[in-house]
Amino acid sequence: MAADSFVLVGDHEQLPPLVQSTSAEEAGYGVSMLKRLAEKHPAAIAQLTLQYRMNDDICSVCNEVVYKGKLKSANHVVSSSKIKLPKYPGALHTLRCHPSLGLGWLVPVLNPARSVVFVNTDTIGSSSSSGSFQGLEVSHRTGGDGGGVINDVEIGITRVIVQGLEACGLKPSATGVICPYRSQIKRLDEDPTLNRSKKSGLEISTIDRYQGRDKDAIILSLVRSNNQGKAGRLLEDYRRLNVALSRAKHKLIIIGSFYTLSNGSSVLGPILAGMKAKGWIETLPQNALSLYVAAA
Repeated sequence: MAADSFVLVGDHEQLPPLVQSTSAEEAGYGVSMLKRLAEKHPAAIAQLTLQYRMNDDICSVCNEVVYKGKLKSANHVVSSSKIKLPKYPGALHTLRCHPSLGLGWLVPVLNPARSVVFVNTDTIGSSSSSGSFQGLEVSHRTGGDGGGVINDVEIGITRVIVQGLEACGLKPSATGVICPYRSQIKRLDEDPTLNRSKKSGLEISTIDRYQGRDKDAIILSLVRSNNQGKAGRLLEDYRRLNVALSRAKHKLIIIGSFYTLSNGSSVLGPILAGMKAKGWIETLPQNALSLYVAAA
C-alpha cells in the first residue's frame, strides 16, 4: 500500500491458496490477490503466452484444459522436442514379468514419437466383448469410508513403466511420478522397485507439491476407477489438473480408467475425448491385472 505501483507475476489458473478452514474458504480467502485483480482489471494484465517447457502435443493438452489455444511454444526446438530413449525398444525384452503377462502394450506406451499417452485400465478384469464397461472396481479406500483412495493396479502399471523408461536409457532423475492422492503416494513410496529407483533420483509426489517443477517424463496416476463413473472432487479442479498435465517436457503418460474419468469429470471428459480422436489412448490387455501381483 506504500508503493506507487506494483507488479504481480504468476498464473492464477494453477493451484489456488491452500486454505484448511471451511469458514475461511467460504469467506473468500481461497481466492488469491492475483486472481481477484486479474478478473477485476483485465486491462492491466499482460499475458505471457510463450512457454519454454513442453512440446506441442503436451502444450495442446494444457490449452484444452484452460488456455484456449493461447499458449504457444517459444520456438521450434521446444515445440518439436521428443524424449530420448536410446535403447528403445530392444531393451524392453530384459524386463522381468509374470510368464502370462506380455509387455507388448509397453512398446507403444514408451514410443518416443508419442509424447502424450493415456494408459486405459478399463479392460482389466472385463469379460465383455460388446465394448461396454464391465471392469473391476480397482480403486478403493483404506480404513473404510474415511480412508484415502488407492489403486494397486495403477501402482503395478507405474512400476513397469518406470522400469521400462530406465531400461530404455532414461535416467531415473529425469522421471517424475505424480498423483492427486497422498494415500496413493504413500503406497508408491512403499513399493520396493520404485523405492530403488528413488535412490537413483526418481521423484514421487503429489500434484500440489509438484507445482513449479518439471521432468523430461511425467507419469500421472489418476487412481479413480469404479463402475459408477465417480471421479471425485480433486479431479474436477481444472487448476490442479492444469498443474499435473504441464509438468512434463517431452513425455506425458497418464494412467487411469477412461470410463470413470470421462464420465465423472467435466474437466477430463473433453480432454479424453480429444485424446481418443488423436489416437493417444492405449488400452491395456485384460491380463495386465497380474502386474502388481507378480512384478516386484
